[in-house]
This record gives sequence, C-alpha cells and structure tokens, in this order.
Amino acid sequence: MNEVPTRLKDALRAVGRRAAPTALLPREPAVARALARLPADMLGFSAPARGRNYKHIAEAIAEACHAGRPLDRRDLRDAPWCLWQTRPALAQDPVCLAAVLGAVAASPRRRPLRSLASAWMMSFEPGQPGMAEAAWLLRDSASMMGSPWDRLSASFGLFHEAEGPRRVAEAALSGRVTPVAVLKQGGIGSLDATSGYAKACLALLLGMIEAGQVRDPMERLKRVRDVAVRPDGRLVFQELGPQTCGALLHPFREALPDRAVRDAYLDLLLMLFGDPRLHPAAWARMAEEGEMVRHWLTEQSLRQFLDVADRAAGAHDFGSAWPARRRFWEAVYDAGLVSEAWVVFSPLGVDLAKRLFGENASFGRFSRGGGKPVAVGHTVLLLRVGQRGLVADWSFNGQCNIWFDHEATDAPRLYKANYSPDELGARDTAAGHARQETVSCVHSGDWQARVADEIGKITGVHIPASSYL
Repeated sequence: MNEVPTRLKDALRAVGRRAAPTALLPREPAVARALARLPADMLGFSAPARGRNYKHIAEAIAEACHAGRPLDRRDLRDAPWCLWQTRPALAQDPVCLAAVLGAVAASPRRRPLRSLASAWMMSFEPGQPGMAEAAWLLRDSASMMGSPWDRLSASFGLFHEAEGPRRVAEAALSGRVTPVAVLKQGGIGSLDATSGYAKACLALLLGMIEAGQVRDPMERLKRVRDVAVRPDGRLVFQELGPQTCGALLHPFREALPDRAVRDAYLDLLLMLFGDPRLHPAAWARMAEEGEMVRHWLTEQSLRQFLDVADRAAGAHDFGSAWPARRRFWEAVYDAGLVSEAWVVFSPLGVDLAKRLFGENASFGRFSRGGGKPVAVGHTVLLLRVGQRGLVADWSFNGQCNIWFDHEATDAPRLYKANYSPDELGARDTAAGHARQETVSCVHSGDWQARVADEIGKITGVHIPASSYL
C-alpha cells in the first residue's frame, strides 16, 4: 500500500535534484531576421546599396540607353541612384533620363518606383535636371507605390516640388517637431536627416519662424535649436546658416529684447558662428545680423565687466565704491559714445563670466608675466570711445587709462585672447610723453568728472554729472 507514495516521493526528489533546463535564446531575434530579408524599400525610404560602384553602373546604364538596349531588372534596381548622385548623373542626359523614367513607369513591379521616390527625396533640389519629370511620374504613380508613399502623397502632396515641402514644414511647425520627424511619423522610417528634401523643408520652416510664427522669444530659441542644430552643436545644414540667423534675429529688428534673452541668444549664436568681432568671415553671408550681434556683444562686454567685478568687489574692500563706477560707465554707454568693448579677466573672472553669460561668452584673459601684479578677480574694461579714443579701466583700486589714439604703438588692441598686465597700463607721462596723448586717473575724489572731461575732448560730447551721480 505504501509502494506508490514512496515511489512518488522519490520521483519528486529526483526532479528537484535535476538542473533546470537552460533556455537558449537565438542570437538574432526572428523579427530582425525577417526584416533583414525584406527589400529595403519595403520599409519606406531606401538608400544606395553599400559596396556598389555606382559610377561604373551609371556608365554602363548610359551606354545601354544610347545603344537603345532595354534596361533589365538589375538596371532598374540601380538606375534611380544614378540619376542625380553620380558622375555622370544620368538626369543630365535627356536620352538617359527618358529611358530610365520610361522603364520605371513600364515596370510591373513597384520597387523601381519606390527607389525612384527615395532617390528623388535624397537628391531633392528644384530646378536641377530631371527633378520635375521624376516628380510628375511619382505623383502620377503614387497610388501604385503602396504604403507609406501613397499616404504621404495624399496627405502632403509629397511629390509636388513646392507644395510638398511647404506642407511638411507647416506640419512640423504646428507639431513642434522637425520635418524629418513628420515624415518618419508618416512611415518613412529611415529618411536621411541630411537629404535634399529635409533641407528644403527646414529652410521653409526657418522662414516661417523668421516671419514671426513663433512669437515667444525663448520658445523661438528652443525651436530653432531643436530643428536646426545637431547634438554636437553644429548646424544640420551649414548652407542654412543665414536662414538660421534670420529665424533667430529678424523678430528683434524692431524691438530690442531684454538682457537675459539677448544673453541666451548670444550663447547659441557664438557656438554656431563664433564671435563676429573675432571671426568676421563666418558672418560674411549675414552682414546685417552680424552688426546686430556686434552691438549686443558690446553691451554684453560692458555688463561682463560690471557684473563680474561687482561680484569680486567686496573681496577687495571696494564694494561701497562699485555702484558709482557702474553708474558712470552705463551713462557713457547710454550717451552713445561706446562703439566697441572687450573685457580681460583673471581666472576667477573667467569662471564667473561663464556662469553668468554662458560657456560661449567671449573675452580676453591675463597672460602670465609682466611687472604689474594682478590681484585675484581683477578685471580690465577696454572701450573704444568716439572715432579715436581708447579706455582701459582697471577694476577695484586700479587706474583708468585713456589713449587719445587707439592706434598708438603702446595702446592695447581689442579682441586679443591674452594680455600682459603691463600692456593695459598707460605710459609714464613723466618720462617725456605728451599729456594729450595718454591720461591716467585714479578712482578717488571726483574721478568721474575728470574721466568725463577727457572723454569729452575725444568725442566732443559732454556727459552731464546728473547722468551718473
């Protein structure tokens, strides 16, 4: 009677002692294997096959077209990628263009049409040979191409050279996404973000932003950064630099934004194009925007000096005197007497400036060496005043040095990366130099009146005491 239970117990113990079977998962999921077996153009956007020499393929197809030989299945697979992207580009030869498009249209398979659609979008540039003819064929055949091309053609007029990019750009604007994201949502999952079609859509989107369709300035800054700037901080399309600048700055032509907004825009613009005072060539295509940015940077340099030195003034027992310095230089700027400005920082000032004005802020630094000591946090403000004058104002208990000719051999040059402390000091007038060439004033007593007097001699403009006292 006990035999069966005993055997059952023994069996259960044996099962418990066995190692659990190990499930061996395939190295490649079945879904991935299935997708790999699908032709690329079944997934939407396709691309040229790697390893193929399309230049030689284009030459062979051109030879067949001129010989009147019909294009076979292999030719139709490759021909769309030879229309615009190879040398020779088959679309530039009317005989080859007609033969390729005719063969694609006559093919009973939809793959040549889908490859043509992909090649057309990749090389998209209205006006170049073959674009309009291929667009006509794609519009006429969209219903036969299958998903997603038929849907995108119906939704956006995808194959209309002007209407298609415009409608995609409008969808991107309203959806707060990139044009590529709009098309990927429509089913073109592998569309190259640097394709010609993407560039055309982005140019239109930036134009819409420039025209004022994103009114909030910080939202506009975010939108432009999101659609036009790569994660590594470079433009998606370098050719669209002027359009990017226009989208950012055009709305400010009529109204100057507040300082915080200007600083945020300058941080992005300096990252993308550099400081126009230091890299004018990078702004050659954007002369008007460059002048606006230079004006903003002049005012920002003045604030860099005032705000950074203000933070360090207490450490030098100069805190109580600093508001008077700020009022004076702001009055000089407000009088329109400052045409250029640059600041030179010690290491402490560099760190403060980057925290206050962004990682891409521009300024000079003190170099090591020289006889004049530089205290921790010391800062020098360089100003061009009037047509010829130059001011070098040292923070804290330093002097204000004035050159009547900014081109004098010993006058410091603006926009250098590094400065010796000695080159920012005025010449010794007791050593035989004429006083009208260089003046130094200490910040004590009625120093503002003395400096205002000297600036008046240079500019012909009197700064009333009421503006800074």
